[in-house]
Amino acid sequence: MYPEDVQAVFPASDSAGVARNTELSIEFSEKIDAESFKSKLHVYPPNEFSKIKSDGNRLLVSFREEFPETTVCVVLKSGFRDEHNVENRKNYSFYFST
Repeated sequence: MYPEDVQAVFPASDSAGVARNTELSIEFSEKIDAESFKSKLHVYPPNEFSKIKSDGNRLLVSFREEFPETTVCVVLKSGFRDEHNVENRKNYSFYFST
């Protein structure tokens, strides 16, 4: 089995003028174990998650606070697992501006 890949993200990478209260949506090539995902997702500037919801191959992430007006970096570190317990070995990052 092959580890899953990121297929799409919202907000799209390099987007500008994104709402400060936006949720993240990350779509994968297959279903992800949301528990293994939690410790691998980091945003800069830091913002605490209020909820991570699994919706098929998509994970939806909401935050406790709005982002400041700045460039936001989202980093997904390797080590999260898919539903077949296959571990991802690649880091993935994207940026957007509020």
